Amino acid sequence: MNTDSHTRNRIIIAALSCFFEQGIKKTNMDDIAAQAGVTRVTVYRHFDDKRALVKAAFLRIEEVFEQATQDAAVDSQPNLRDVLHRIGRGLKALPSGDLTTRLHELKQLYPDTYEAFQEFRLRVMGDLFDELFGMAEKQGLLREEVNRVFVQALYWEALVSIFENPRLRGLGLSNTEMFTLFTDILLHGILKEGD
Repeated sequence: MNTDSHTRNRIIIAALSCFFEQGIKKTNMDDIAAQAGVTRVTVYRHFDDKRALVKAAFLRIEEVFEQATQDAAVDSQPNLRDVLHRIGRGLKALPSGDLTTRLHELKQLYPDTYEAFQEFRLRVMGDLFDELFGMAEKQGLLREEVNRVFVQALYWEALVSIFENPRLRGLGLSNTEMFTLFTDILLHGILKEGD
Protein backbone atom coordinates (compact mmCIF):
# COMPACT_ATOMS: atom_id res chain seq x y z
CA MET A 1 0.00 0.00 0.00
CA ASN A 2 1.55 3.32 -1.03
CA THR A 3 1.60 6.37 1.24
CA ASP A 4 -1.34 8.04 -0.51
CA SER A 5 -3.63 5.01 -0.21
CA HIS A 6 -2.43 4.43 3.37
CA THR A 7 -3.38 8.02 4.27
CA ARG A 8 -6.72 7.68 2.48
CA ASN A 9 -7.44 4.48 4.40
CA ARG A 10 -6.52 6.15 7.71
CA ILE A 11 -8.93 8.97 6.94
CA ILE A 12 -11.75 6.54 6.08
CA ILE A 13 -11.22 4.54 9.29
CA ALA A 14 -11.07 7.77 11.31
CA ALA A 15 -14.30 8.96 9.68
CA LEU A 16 -16.07 5.70 10.52
CA SER A 17 -14.84 5.94 14.08
CA CYS A 18 -16.10 9.54 14.42
CA PHE A 19 -19.43 8.70 12.79
CA PHE A 20 -19.99 5.81 15.19
CA GLU A 21 -18.89 7.83 18.24
CA GLN A 22 -20.69 11.12 17.65
CA GLY A 23 -22.92 10.67 14.63
CA ILE A 24 -22.59 11.73 11.00
CA LYS A 25 -24.23 15.12 11.37
CA LYS A 26 -22.16 16.14 14.41
CA THR A 27 -18.87 15.06 12.85
CA ASN A 28 -16.98 17.65 10.83
CA MET A 29 -13.88 17.38 8.69
CA ASP A 30 -11.72 18.81 11.50
CA ASP A 31 -12.84 15.96 13.80
CA ILE A 32 -11.91 13.41 11.16
CA ALA A 33 -8.55 15.04 10.45
CA ALA A 34 -7.70 15.04 14.17
CA GLN A 35 -8.76 11.39 14.54
CA ALA A 36 -6.67 10.42 11.49
CA GLY A 37 -3.66 12.46 12.62
CA VAL A 38 -3.61 14.54 9.43
CA THR A 39 -4.47 18.09 8.50
CA ARG A 40 -7.84 19.23 7.22
CA VAL A 41 -6.14 20.05 3.90
CA THR A 42 -5.00 16.44 3.64
CA VAL A 43 -8.57 15.22 4.18
CA TYR A 44 -9.78 17.52 1.39
CA ARG A 45 -6.97 16.36 -0.88
CA HIS A 46 -8.44 12.86 -0.70
CA PHE A 47 -12.15 13.75 -0.52
CA ASP A 48 -13.84 16.70 -2.23
CA ASP A 49 -16.40 17.10 0.53
CA LYS A 50 -17.99 15.42 3.52
CA ARG A 51 -20.53 13.63 1.30
CA ALA A 52 -17.73 11.85 -0.60
CA LEU A 53 -16.04 10.85 2.66
CA VAL A 54 -19.30 9.59 4.17
CA LYS A 55 -19.88 7.43 1.09
CA ALA A 56 -16.34 6.02 1.13
CA ALA A 57 -16.58 5.29 4.86
CA PHE A 58 -19.84 3.35 4.65
CA LEU A 59 -18.82 1.47 1.52
CA ARG A 60 -15.64 0.40 3.35
CA ILE A 61 -17.77 -1.77 5.63
CA GLU A 62 -19.02 -3.82 2.69
CA GLU A 63 -15.60 -3.81 0.99
CA VAL A 64 -14.46 -6.26 3.67
CA PHE A 65 -16.93 -8.81 2.27
CA GLU A 66 -16.09 -7.88 -1.33
CA GLN A 67 -12.35 -8.37 -0.79
CA ALA A 68 -12.87 -11.80 0.78
CA THR A 69 -15.06 -12.81 -2.19
CA GLN A 70 -12.45 -11.63 -4.69
CA ASP A 71 -9.65 -13.40 -2.81
CA ALA A 72 -11.63 -16.64 -2.78
CA ALA A 73 -12.42 -16.36 -6.49
CA VAL A 74 -8.74 -16.19 -7.45
CA ASP A 75 -7.55 -18.78 -4.93
CA SER A 76 -6.93 -22.08 -6.72
CA GLN A 77 -8.02 -24.06 -3.64
CA PRO A 78 -10.14 -21.76 -1.48
CA ASN A 79 -11.12 -22.96 1.98
CA LEU A 80 -14.55 -21.99 3.30
CA ARG A 81 -13.35 -21.46 6.87
CA ASP A 82 -10.38 -19.38 5.71
CA VAL A 83 -12.67 -17.07 3.74
CA LEU A 84 -14.97 -16.62 6.74
CA HIS A 85 -12.01 -15.98 9.04
CA ARG A 86 -10.65 -13.43 6.56
CA ILE A 87 -13.95 -11.57 6.77
CA GLY A 88 -13.77 -11.66 10.56
CA ARG A 89 -10.27 -10.18 10.51
CA GLY A 90 -11.41 -7.47 8.09
CA LEU A 91 -14.32 -6.52 10.33
CA LYS A 92 -12.01 -6.44 13.34
CA ALA A 93 -9.93 -3.77 11.61
CA LEU A 94 -12.99 -1.49 11.37
CA PRO A 95 -14.40 0.61 14.20
CA SER A 96 -17.49 -0.83 15.87
CA GLY A 97 -20.65 1.03 16.59
CA ASP A 98 -24.39 1.14 16.25
CA LEU A 99 -24.72 0.55 12.52
CA THR A 100 -28.53 0.64 12.64
CA THR A 101 -28.60 4.16 14.03
CA ARG A 102 -25.91 5.36 11.64
CA LEU A 103 -27.65 3.87 8.60
CA HIS A 104 -30.88 5.56 9.65
CA GLU A 105 -28.97 8.85 9.97
CA LEU A 106 -27.27 8.22 6.62
CA LYS A 107 -30.67 7.69 4.99
CA GLN A 108 -31.92 11.00 6.42
CA LEU A 109 -28.84 13.10 5.59
CA TYR A 110 -27.59 11.53 2.36
CA PRO A 111 -30.36 9.42 0.79
CA ASP A 112 -28.39 8.94 -2.45
CA THR A 113 -25.39 7.61 -0.49
CA TYR A 114 -27.68 5.35 1.52
CA GLU A 115 -29.11 3.93 -1.73
CA ALA A 116 -25.61 3.43 -3.14
CA PHE A 117 -24.62 1.63 0.08
CA GLN A 118 -27.68 -0.67 -0.11
CA GLU A 119 -27.10 -1.45 -3.81
CA PHE A 120 -23.43 -2.20 -3.17
CA ARG A 121 -24.38 -4.33 -0.16
CA LEU A 122 -26.89 -6.38 -2.18
CA ARG A 123 -24.36 -7.06 -4.92
CA VAL A 124 -21.50 -7.88 -2.55
CA MET A 125 -23.56 -10.14 -0.31
CA GLY A 126 -24.99 -11.94 -3.34
CA ASP A 127 -21.52 -12.48 -4.78
CA LEU A 128 -20.23 -13.69 -1.40
CA PHE A 129 -23.09 -16.15 -1.02
CA ASP A 130 -22.54 -17.51 -4.55
CA GLU A 131 -18.82 -17.93 -3.87
CA LEU A 132 -19.30 -19.60 -0.46
CA PHE A 133 -22.14 -21.88 -1.59
CA GLY A 134 -20.25 -22.90 -4.72
CA MET A 135 -17.14 -23.56 -2.66
CA ALA A 136 -19.06 -25.70 -0.15
CA GLU A 137 -20.72 -27.58 -3.01
CA LYS A 138 -17.40 -28.34 -4.77
CA GLN A 139 -15.83 -29.48 -1.51
CA GLY A 140 -18.77 -31.78 -0.74
CA LEU A 141 -19.60 -29.95 2.50
CA LEU A 142 -23.34 -29.57 1.89
CA ARG A 143 -26.02 -32.05 2.89
CA GLU A 144 -27.88 -33.38 -0.15
CA GLU A 145 -31.27 -32.04 0.94
CA VAL A 146 -30.08 -28.42 1.26
CA ASN A 147 -32.28 -26.01 -0.69
CA ARG A 148 -30.09 -23.26 -2.14
CA VAL A 149 -32.86 -20.64 -2.34
CA PHE A 150 -33.90 -21.23 1.26
CA VAL A 151 -30.30 -21.12 2.51
CA GLN A 152 -29.68 -17.92 0.55
CA ALA A 153 -32.72 -16.24 2.12
CA LEU A 154 -31.61 -17.29 5.61
CA TYR A 155 -28.04 -16.21 4.94
CA TRP A 156 -29.13 -12.80 3.68
CA GLU A 157 -31.50 -12.15 6.58
CA ALA A 158 -29.03 -13.32 9.19
CA LEU A 159 -25.91 -11.65 7.85
CA VAL A 160 -27.50 -8.28 7.28
CA SER A 161 -29.63 -8.37 10.41
CA ILE A 162 -26.95 -9.31 12.91
CA PHE A 163 -25.12 -6.04 12.41
CA GLU A 164 -28.28 -3.94 12.55
CA ASN A 165 -30.27 -5.72 15.25
CA PRO A 166 -30.64 -3.50 18.36
CA ARG A 167 -31.00 -6.53 20.65
CA LEU A 168 -27.72 -7.96 19.43
CA ARG A 169 -26.05 -4.53 19.61
CA GLY A 170 -27.23 -4.40 23.23
CA LEU A 171 -25.07 -7.45 24.00
CA GLY A 172 -21.98 -5.29 23.57
CA LEU A 173 -20.42 -7.63 21.02
CA SER A 174 -18.08 -6.26 18.39
CA ASN A 175 -18.77 -6.77 14.69
CA THR A 176 -16.07 -9.44 14.68
CA GLU A 177 -17.61 -11.31 17.60
CA MET A 178 -21.06 -11.20 15.98
CA PHE A 179 -19.67 -12.41 12.66
CA THR A 180 -17.74 -15.21 14.42
CA LEU A 181 -20.90 -16.39 16.18
CA PHE A 182 -22.79 -16.23 12.88
CA THR A 183 -20.04 -18.26 11.20
CA ASP A 184 -19.99 -20.88 13.96
CA ILE A 185 -23.75 -21.36 13.75
CA LEU A 186 -23.63 -21.42 9.94
CA LEU A 187 -20.94 -24.09 9.92
CA HIS A 188 -21.89 -26.14 12.97
CA GLY A 189 -25.51 -25.35 13.91
CA ILE A 190 -26.60 -25.01 17.53
CA LEU A 191 -27.28 -28.62 18.49
CA LYS A 192 -24.72 -31.17 19.61
CA GLU A 193 -24.13 -34.10 17.32
CA GLY A 194 -26.24 -37.14 18.27
CA ASP A 195 -24.60 -40.36 19.40
